[in-house]
Amino acid sequence: MCPHVSYSSTTHPSDPFGQVMLQHFQKIGSPIEVACSTPSLHVQRFLSTSWSSACCHTALDCYNALVDDAERCRLASLEPFDEYEQWHIMAQHYVLACGVKGSCTNLPCPMEATCRRQTACDTSDGAETRFVQCRPIGEWTDGRVVAGTASLHHVERFCHSSVLLADGSTLLLFGGFGLLASNQHQRIKSVDAVNLISSHDAAGSLVSTQRQAVCVEGNLPANSMFIQSVGLSSSEILLFDGRSSPLKCGSGVHRLTINTSSSPGLSVSGTPADIGCQGPSTQGLGGTVCQATLPCPSAAAARCSGAAGCQSHCSSASSASPLHTDSATTHCQCCPSQAADSRLVELQLSCSPVECHGESPCPRWRHTVTLCTVQGESVAVLFGGRCVATVASVDPYAFNTCSLSWGKLKKSEGVAAPSSRYSHSAAVWQAGRIVISGGLGADEQLCSDAYWIMDITSVDGNGDGGDVLWTQLGFDPPLPPRYSHSSHVVGNTLLLVGGVLAESSQPSVILADLCRRSWLEFTIEVSLHQPLLLHNHTSHFIRHPERKNPFLLVVGGGGNCFSFGTHFDAGPYTIDLPMLE
Repeated sequence: MCPHVSYSSTTHPSDPFGQVMLQHFQKIGSPIEVACSTPSLHVQRFLSTSWSSACCHTALDCYNALVDDAERCRLASLEPFDEYEQWHIMAQHYVLACGVKGSCTNLPCPMEATCRRQTACDTSDGAETRFVQCRPIGEWTDGRVVAGTASLHHVERFCHSSVLLADGSTLLLFGGFGLLASNQHQRIKSVDAVNLISSHDAAGSLVSTQRQAVCVEGNLPANSMFIQSVGLSSSEILLFDGRSSPLKCGSGVHRLTINTSSSPGLSVSGTPADIGCQGPSTQGLGGTVCQATLPCPSAAAARCSGAAGCQSHCSSASSASPLHTDSATTHCQCCPSQAADSRLVELQLSCSPVECHGESPCPRWRHTVTLCTVQGESVAVLFGGRCVATVASVDPYAFNTCSLSWGKLKKSEGVAAPSSRYSHSAAVWQAGRIVISGGLGADEQLCSDAYWIMDITSVDGNGDGGDVLWTQLGFDPPLPPRYSHSSHVVGNTLLLVGGVLAESSQPSVILADLCRRSWLEFTIEVSLHQPLLLHNHTSHFIRHPERKNPFLLVVGGGGNCFSFGTHFDAGPYTIDLPMLE
């Protein structure tokens, strides 16, 4: 018997992380000349050159199959680690290929299960590939939209949270790890605001962005990585602690209040009254359903304050300068000398800690906090997450926003419940009903019981918790598990946006029918200036009256990789959803 073993990269060179790797090796003067698109092609190379048999496995498959639990615990104890996304994706792009001449039929194969799965994944069933369009958002600069511009520094971040205000034009960003204007990378503890502007060209209504100044009175949460946020009322947002490092996380709650007198017209979107059964949610890494009305550039989120004391919106609000042109700036007709993008008022906020009562959950991060209404009570439901030493328990907690009290939700006796998990997603389906999707388990593997419905049957306003009934969701065909994605429920349709899967793939959007238990996948056609990883992001589902199709507004995304550096997704950007017209 003559074996030959090779360790090589890059498998899946055309997917986003494969592009990151290829660009890295090209930059350092060591380009990869031969890159196989799937592990099966490595096998074909052996078999086509007279080798008797061959097999090929990704580094992640080898790690999962050959490294036992004791060794994984030892490795985890060496130093703090929380870069699961980049580690898993990178390991999917390195392979161990083995070719053999002679007979080795009697040798045991610890990777047999992986071989079977790989064969199934590499076999095309001829299914039609469906696509959705990803559009970069331009920047509103000097009275016109500049499309395809470099990402705004304050938007380039990941592991953050975001809330879209009820005016449909102001997006607040909280925490995360980001890129500063000085090109430095660091944890972000500030609040940033982005003003979304509706503009028009021959293709229809588009969206551009403009940064808005923010002034915060009080101290913001220090544990800002994986922070969670929910819109509590028209002027209040609750912030739930994340972590500052893998060795330090929090369980505190802060109240962020918008000073509506100094910020007229602004209020928080996503309250149950605003959007009915869809409700607001912060899904793992965020997301809300919003019936938005984006202002036109000449009425950009603030009223004109001309010398004559004009208080009316601009009369030229029906259109904006076309994209890619040098058309004259559109000004307010009553104050022609005042450019639209100079009229944004400073957003005044105040932040204070909330004194909570009842049984508080243990400090954690990579959890979800989802706002819903149960028996007329406004409740923020916390589920899952990581603790410093282990994965948080599966027990959900309810935070009553009126009594400011925590309580553990008890599951019905004799009924199955999901396994412990983190980096999952959650979205409100109906009042008191939340859809949990994906996540990583305590063994750092994708949860096999990925999809569940959480029915909150009762809550107690005095901090005694309540009751919850779990129902596992099964799809036909099985819906692949994922983590570090975002999700939304629109009607009876579950939207899964991006995430990290067991097999490296192009980023996609899944539409799953929660009643029929069927689903469709739509691959995202990317027209951005850099690869789109689409994990550790936030997203918002928006219906705009001047756009034929609803769309997703995606903010941030990316991660830290010790081999290939820190990657920030370009953004913000929109993903058109014509199938939900």
